[in-house]
Amino acid sequence: DSLLEWMIGSRFQTMVSWTVKDVLDKLFGPDNAELKAILVGQFGDYGMIPSKASFFIHAGVVNHYLDGGYYPVGGPQVVSRAMIPTIHAAGGRVLVNAPVKKLVLSGSTVQGVELENGATIACSTVISCAGALATERVVKASSDQLTILAPEQVRLKDGISHMYAFIGLDGDSGPHDLNLRASNMWVLPGNNIDEDCTAYYKDPFKAVENGNLLMFMGFPSAKDPAFNEKYPGKSTCVIITEAKSEWFEKFSESCTSAASGKRGSPDYSQFKEKFKAMFLKGLYQQYPQLNGKVKYCEIGSPLSNEYYLRRSASYGLNNSAVRFSSKGGLRPQQKHIPGLWLAGQDVATAGFAGAMMGGLLTAHGVLGYGVFDLLCCGTNLVSDMEKLVSARKKDK
Repeated sequence: DSLLEWMIGSRFQTMVSWTVKDVLDKLFGPDNAELKAILVGQFGDYGMIPSKASFFIHAGVVNHYLDGGYYPVGGPQVVSRAMIPTIHAAGGRVLVNAPVKKLVLSGSTVQGVELENGATIACSTVISCAGALATERVVKASSDQLTILAPEQVRLKDGISHMYAFIGLDGDSGPHDLNLRASNMWVLPGNNIDEDCTAYYKDPFKAVENGNLLMFMGFPSAKDPAFNEKYPGKSTCVIITEAKSEWFEKFSESCTSAASGKRGSPDYSQFKEKFKAMFLKGLYQQYPQLNGKVKYCEIGSPLSNEYYLRRSASYGLNNSAVRFSSKGGLRPQQKHIPGLWLAGQDVATAGFAGAMMGGLLTAHGVLGYGVFDLLCCGTNLVSDMEKLVSARKKDK
């Protein structure tokens, strides 16, 4: 492995060690603050300030959008729904509201999982897409002798969380009504991203009250060509800003056990109301035609993440250089816990595409593809699946 990494990955390892700030300062010098702020404007997509984020993740995000983005017709949920029949046809089952409590082990070898309701599912292979630190909690609950984080990986930390505004609008997204854009928008607080974000993390409400808030705005209804057919005369908006999970520790006990929409204390509600006012103010600044069109606005927080995802971090692990290094990064196969594999964004990169690539990497390993197959024979799971589909079509 070390020889292979040196042969094909040494240049990559050098590049991932650079921060976004390192590269931009080298290219443009200490000045040109506005230009550099524009060039790092998508940093919110991976949630780490330019002085700490690996340039690799920033370059990947920028490259990902150079030819435009894609949106699934019918919304993101159609992706999971499309997979369910294939899973069922292969003899699998899809369960919801069935959190895993711990692994069932024989020594250190996986024999299955135990759910929180006490049910057990026997299997010889467990693939966890829950994220590295959430998986670590399950491993620790299974055995205090096991860990998925090597000493050099203990520095891996969960990334940023978020505040969310889910907004319902009265009116069509099209140019003859609300005239909403299909592209995403990042509204930056100022030219010095590091300084602005550090001040915000220290005292969020000072930034909120000053109207100096980082905001992502997107309109799912404008992106989805099927939306207006299903919900004529209606539109949706999502606004996001970053948030620290520690801001919400004092509200945690009153929020985690209650149902959605009924969680929290009056103080928690007031906390969210401050963000709600700022979100709407920012929305009207960018889209003044929406003033008076908002019919619904629900605010989510890091505690919403905890309730639904069992973690606060929206993007999983943070995107520091150590995460993408050959020694500090996570690998899909946990050889010291036979049968346990990691998948998803924490073994690849943040985001939807990163999560899919993490799954693809893990699938190659579970199915036995090796270096000889991938590099020498040119065979891989994607091409083999394409051949299989083509052969089935011919048989029909």
